[in-house]
Amino acid sequence: SSDLTTQLTLSRLKSCAMASGAGGYPDGKDAAEGDGVQQGAEETLSNEKPNQVNYETPRDTVLIVMQRDGSQLGYALPALRADREVVLAAVRQDGHSLQYADASLRDDAAVVTEAVRQDGHALVFASHGQKANKQVVLEAVRQDGHAIVFAAEELKADRDVVLEAVRQDGYTLSYAGPALRADPGVVIEAVRDTGYALLFADEKFRGDKGIVFEAVQSNWQALGFATLELRNDKDIVKAAVATNRQALAMVSEQLRDDPEIIREALSADGHALVYLSKKSRAEKATVMAAVKQDGHAVSYASDE
Repeated sequence: SSDLTTQLTLSRLKSCAMASGAGGYPDGKDAAEGDGVQQGAEETLSNEKPNQVNYETPRDTVLIVMQRDGSQLGYALPALRADREVVLAAVRQDGHSLQYADASLRDDAAVVTEAVRQDGHALVFASHGQKANKQVVLEAVRQDGHAIVFAAEELKADRDVVLEAVRQDGYTLSYAGPALRADPGVVIEAVRDTGYALLFADEKFRGDKGIVFEAVQSNWQALGFATLELRNDKDIVKAAVATNRQALAMVSEQLRDDPEIIREALSADGHALVYLSKKSRAEKATVMAAVKQDGHAVSYASDE
């Protein structure tokens, strides 16, 4: 019992020595001195959130923090939020930190440009003047086409801006004016990004074979927006079923039995067999083509 007590006492003494001696700190300082150094460093940051800047944080420290977390600009002194170098560091790391910048810098083209290059949606925090700055808006929509919603109204009708926006996100065609939604060059760029853009294009393009062909290659569901005539056009249907077998559900029974359509569909996906007519699903050559692409397709063969 006395031996055990002695061992425990020695163990505790050893632990205390490590905490207060060279073993506790790399520089050999004692615990009290080490705590003092750490406390001195933390005084420049938030007491509640040790890694968060506050009004006491010096400029040099804020500048370093901005490079790894631009959002902390919101906790810095107002003077630092008006400091161009500090704000530039912040928006390059997090474009949305533009919202915390002084109004004068939210109207600074260079600062706003850096912000929207990092995140196009940062345009929402720019001044009215910069939202009407074509070069700034072009940078924003190149990064995120949806940023066009924050642009000045006149730029939503600017062909260059809309072209850049729809190339990045075809859905943004919905924000363009009627003239640009009727512009073939703009519409084809939009449907190349997503066939769904056909829904927002001028009605006339639903019957335009070239536009619809591009649209269904991008998204087979665009076939549903095409005219009845084009939904039964062999070239259009082949392009659609090559993208997704479900397109067969949108075409006539006659085309679903067309050898070329069947071949195109089954070469892309054996499971397309499920959409073929009972007659086609009973043909050995057709079923063999399907199971060659995917053996599980045999479950869709007709029992006849």
